Amino acid sequence: MKKIILFSVLLLNLNYVLKAQYVNVEISKMTVIIAKKDTVLGNNTQVILKNNSSKEEITLFSSNNLTIKATYKVYTNSGVRRSNLKKSAVNVEVNYTFIHKGKKNKVKTERIFYLDDDKKFEEEQTAIFKEGINNKLIKIKYECVLN
Repeated sequence: MKKIILFSVLLLNLNYVLKAQYVNVEISKMTVIIAKKDTVLGNNTQVILKNNSSKEEITLFSSNNLTIKATYKVYTNSGVRRSNLKKSAVNVEVNYTFIHKGKKNKVKTERIFYLDDDKKFEEEQTAIFKEGINNKLIKIKYECVLN
């Protein structure tokens, strides 16, 4: 009986250690708006971040002339002398790369969650591409949940 209890305690600890190294990012309800008139629905995506960050860019959306990629990084401010509220912060950094007709536009955003906040947010990012005297606005919108 003692061996079974010890084994189950070891499995729980191992599960905790493995979960601490991975963050699951669930992306849903994605829409891409091109030039304020064309709206395209994107696919739901699930990204598992090993060691709390994605080393390679993840393709969120791709069509003929447009590709939207992103990298995600989740981190905390441990070891910094701050208030208890700020010590509890979980930061989510997202770096987007919009590629339209060979031109690149990079956008960076950051979200901060405190204490027992739900680790979910609605993201909306915009990139503008110049085409002669005209501007083309491209916007991506989605819901994101961290587990």
